[in-house]
Amino acid sequence: MLRSLMTAVTGVRAHQTMLDVTGNNIANVNTTGFKKDFTLFQDLLYQTTQGATGPGANRGGINPVQVGLGVSVAAIETIHTQGPAQYTGNKSDMMINGQGFFVLRSGDSRLFSRAGAFVRDKENNLVQSGTGYRVQGYAMERDPLNPTKFIRGSELSDINIPMGKKMEPRATSLVDFQCNLDSRSSAYLPYGFPDLPYNEQCGWPGNPSGVAKIKMDGVEYDMSFKTNLASANGKGYLTVVIENGGAKQELLFDMVGIDGGKPRLAAGVHAPAAPVFPGSNPPVNMTVEYDDATGGLKIKNPSGATVFQYGLKADMRYASFKLKNGAAEIPVIAEFDEAPGQLKGTPAKLRLWYPAVPATVPQTMVPLEAKIHFKPDGKFDFAEPITGTFPPDFNANNLKIKVVSEGMALAVTQAKDLANPAEPFDTLSQINQGGFHQTKKEIFDCQGNPYTLEVNFKKLTENRWRWEAFLLDSEGKQVMAEGCEDGTGTSSGNAGSIVPTPSSGELAFCGCGPICEPNDVELEIPFSLKGMTNSKIKLNFGGHGDKMNGITQFASETTTKAVFQDGYAMGVLQDFNVGKDGTISGAYSNGQIQPLYRVALATFTNQQGLEKVGDTAFIPTINSGDPNIDAADTGEKGSITASTLEMSNVDLTEEFTRLIISQRGFQANTRVVTTSDQILEEVVNLKR
Repeated sequence: MLRSLMTAVTGVRAHQTMLDVTGNNIANVNTTGFKKDFTLFQDLLYQTTQGATGPGANRGGINPVQVGLGVSVAAIETIHTQGPAQYTGNKSDMMINGQGFFVLRSGDSRLFSRAGAFVRDKENNLVQSGTGYRVQGYAMERDPLNPTKFIRGSELSDINIPMGKKMEPRATSLVDFQCNLDSRSSAYLPYGFPDLPYNEQCGWPGNPSGVAKIKMDGVEYDMSFKTNLASANGKGYLTVVIENGGAKQELLFDMVGIDGGKPRLAAGVHAPAAPVFPGSNPPVNMTVEYDDATGGLKIKNPSGATVFQYGLKADMRYASFKLKNGAAEIPVIAEFDEAPGQLKGTPAKLRLWYPAVPATVPQTMVPLEAKIHFKPDGKFDFAEPITGTFPPDFNANNLKIKVVSEGMALAVTQAKDLANPAEPFDTLSQINQGGFHQTKKEIFDCQGNPYTLEVNFKKLTENRWRWEAFLLDSEGKQVMAEGCEDGTGTSSGNAGSIVPTPSSGELAFCGCGPICEPNDVELEIPFSLKGMTNSKIKLNFGGHGDKMNGITQFASETTTKAVFQDGYAMGVLQDFNVGKDGTISGAYSNGQIQPLYRVALATFTNQQGLEKVGDTAFIPTINSGDPNIDAADTGEKGSITASTLEMSNVDLTEEFTRLIISQRGFQANTRVVTTSDQILEEVVNLKR
């Protein structure tokens, strides 16, 4: 009888524990981040009164005879299922979606919790509400290799959100350009015959080899074309240079007339009688053939095979008109100088060519020149008077260039009466602007002073565009000295002028649209002239390696713009928000949004092995494993929902059911005690 009494006692104790666990769950039904517990029972031990015997020859086997001695609590398991979400509106509250625990610090101790009710304390540290435990995370730092990005630090630290703290200004060091320059655009201005090669990567139009080289007998020869607008009579107007190593061969072409609005060229007038491929030993003669009617240039090797051919006139872009003097007409072609010093800033040189009058044999050409000024927005501003040796009866008073069409065109005009010039003049030709695109972006110096960086794009020829960079003053005028670049990338601007160096360059596009070169260029702006540190600004055209994310040249509308710059003025931290990946970003008064910290989460090999220590916190045990700490939303770690808390995962329906089960179990075990007591009383009464 005593055995049944003690067995019942174990049952009473076990169900009392179950009642305790259930009561604790119900008590924490509204506790933020609470995880419910579940009670598991197991039988205690057994008293064996008869052991088992195996079957024999004459008798079968006998099972053991055992009497159980009660029950014990095997385990109290913590159930780590996701709790329901509750929106609070407090921007510092956080809920973990998925696996992980917030990492908290109390002195030198590290605690872990699912309760994300956080507030800022007096020192701007993010702490758990009600406990003061400091929330841990990773400080965000600017990537030294890519200033457009931030990377998280490697060490855990207290998350501190210093509202009202100043952000020091940052000088612009990078400007990114994206989108498209329309390949269908005509040339910005008539640049005559463009200097070639375009570049070795993009190749030459009309060249079957597709590259800017001649290859003969396994030897490659570099080629380039250069026009000479400084020629006084058209002699040596075009030079073709063939090079190999330090040796080179020049083939000269003279301009000997005008035909169909393009120059007539005479080939080989100044070339050696027997031109040879440079660097060849023994000398290998080349044959040069040029057909001015088609503009076709061929270079052949001694065996007669064509090693290079190119249509010169296919890329000629001239403005053309005729001067009228009674019944006589004088053809004229006009081209802008595309030398580096002339393609940027203001003014640019406009060269006009006409055949000498009276005609000469061979025909010589006479140049005229006018300087054309531009406005900051790229439109024509005004034209200076034409200078040079004029045809008979013409002069600067009866032959003028005027700005028309609201600055989008130049009109070449002549007086109706050359001897008595008076307005209105007759318009002989109109030179319209073609492919031009302007972008502007605000940039900053190291003190946070704002400037406007203007970058203009001008189409030269197919696959070639020119970029020009300017700083604008408060009135929107270009702050640049005339002729500040000497062609070598150095600056010779006037003292006191804030001029980017270099301030212009060329973009080349491959035939299929992406940019070939350069991917980026670096400007140096001498802010030291204003008592500050000079700034180096990288203009990125190539998309940081992804050319389709940079500037392209497709048959689509021009949309190129500066999409990013990394400078800013001084600011003050005014607000913050928390992202899905746990990034806490600060919003500053200067419009900057910068990541400050990234919330850390910890996971465990066996999270049920964690030990509860109160305050809805856990500590690791020998059976939970060490914490695996990393940023939120990485690997198996959950994401963060801001302004929301995870509530208790206690289900009252389930808990009330367990309450009934534990109550009935407790009652049943007490009945065993009562019944055993009654039977013992009967045994005692046997003596009566």
